Amino acid sequence: MTSGETDEQLMVRYQAGDASALEELYRRHAAALMRFVTWLSRGGLASEDLLQDVFLQVHRARRTYQPSRAARPWIFGIARHVVMDHLRKKGRSLKTRTHDDELQGGAGFEGRVVARAELEKGLAALTESQRQAFVLIRVVGLSTREAALAMETREVTAKVRLHRAMSKLRSILGEKDRSRLLLDGAETHES
Repeated sequence: MTSGETDEQLMVRYQAGDASALEELYRRHAAALMRFVTWLSRGGLASEDLLQDVFLQVHRARRTYQPSRAARPWIFGIARHVVMDHLRKKGRSLKTRTHDDELQGGAGFEGRVVARAELEKGLAALTESQRQAFVLIRVVGLSTREAALAMETREVTAKVRLHRAMSKLRSILGEKDRSRLLLDGAETHES
């Protein structure tokens, strides 16, 4: 039974050839990884393909995993690279992200769609590194330590990027109630 094992133990098992360990890692992290790749990649159908690419890259890179490293940020670092490669191949920038497909969700989603659209405008004004910090910490829920490892930077740098992202988003979005709801509690994920 794998439920009591750490992600690091599962990676060691997977390195040794136990495919069920990767299945457990997928079960544990697929939902958060899907949120991450969706936010950074423009969403839509490509997100499911990107999620599969993430685990394909985990498989390919399994021999490079070092058991002394935390597995979760290592996997999110791979996801970040997969999304960035996807955007480079498509010739897109994270700043041009749109979600017209969300508008097809119907009137019941209007408030959420409007709030999301307002936040999207704010995210477009952030630097790529600030946006990544915001999405990893606020949307996905990684700690700043895990986000720093995923972004291949120091923890203090991840905190600074998140702080700058939050400051810029607050100044751009102002006191718009729906957008503010998306920002409330941001500081709770910073440590």
